[in-house]
Amino acid sequence: MDTPLANRAKTWRLVVIIVRISIASAGFVLLRALVHRLGLDVLELSPLLSSLVAATVFLLGFLLNGVLSDYKESEKLPGELSTSLFLLAKEIKAIPITLRALRSRKTLRQFTTFASVLFAGSKVKLAPIRSWLFIA
Repeated sequence: MDTPLANRAKTWRLVVIIVRISIASAGFVLLRALVHRLGLDVLELSPLLSSLVAATVFLLGFLLNGVLSDYKESEKLPGELSTSLFLLAKEIKAIPITLRALRSRKTLRQFTTFASVLFAGSKVKLAPIRSWLFIA
């Protein structure tokens, strides 16, 4: 549960963002007025131009919506990978139980190396994987 101080900080952060956007919008409006007053307009205002701008904004909304959902899905990926690796480690550890002739110690070391390479650039810690495998 958020504390009142945290809620207040979030509110002020939102206010600061809104003020920055408002200042930037006002700057663009003033710049547009200056360009029009100096006669430097490149495009004339027409129904075709306004529909083109509206269509572009509409398509950008769809694109951003897709990017945000992909971003949310990508946050789940490290957890799913580590779960899959855990299940694979359990399968590797079960090999000597079912097939007495096979030794899985070398396979476990190769698996740990694979997991190290897989998670090299991520924030996932490999200590839990090594503890699952009982490898120091």
